[in-house]
Amino acid sequence: MKIEYLVKSSKDLTKEEIRQFRVLLDKQGQVDSSEGKAERCFKICLVKLDGNAIGIGALKQVYKTPFDYAKIPEIKENYNYELGYLFVDKDNIKANFQGLGIGKYITKLLLNEIKNENVFATTELNEKNSMYHILKSFNFESIGNTYKGQKTNKTICLMVSDNI
Repeated sequence: MKIEYLVKSSKDLTKEEIRQFRVLLDKQGQVDSSEGKAERCFKICLVKLDGNAIGIGALKQVYKTPFDYAKIPEIKENYNYELGYLFVDKDNIKANFQGLGIGKYITKLLLNEIKNENVFATTELNEKNSMYHILKSFNFESIGNTYKGQKTNKTICLMVSDNI
C-alpha cells in the first residue's frame, strides 16, 4: 500500500485532480456546490492511497465573513489565509491506515506553505469533530462568538493562529 500527499497551487492541478477534489468535497457535505472551489484555492493538498483520492485540504481564497459572523470584524484584515476543506474519506481507508494522522499531516503540509503568516479556519464546535482537535493541536484558538452554519445549521466557531 502506498500513501501519497500532493500539495499544489490550484493552477497546477490536473483536470483529474480537480475532479477528485470535487468528489471528496461533495462527500464532505459542508458546501452547497463544489463547482469552482478548487480553482479558487491558493494551495490544495490531495492525498492518495494506492492511487485513489482519500483526503483533501486547502488554503482557501479568503472570504472574511466569518469574522463578521463571530462579531469581531475589526481583526479580519490581519488574516489573509483560511485553512479549510479538510476531509479524509474514512469509508475508503483500509483499517490499517485509520488513526495515522492523515488529516493532521494535511494540515501540517498546508501550514508549511504559509510560514510566518496569520491563518484562520472555521469548524463545527463539537468535541467529536476531528478538525476541531487538529486545529487545537496546531495552537489555533477559538475566538469571537459561535454562529450557525448556513448549510449545516451546526454551531460553528472561528479559530485563528497567528504567525505560524
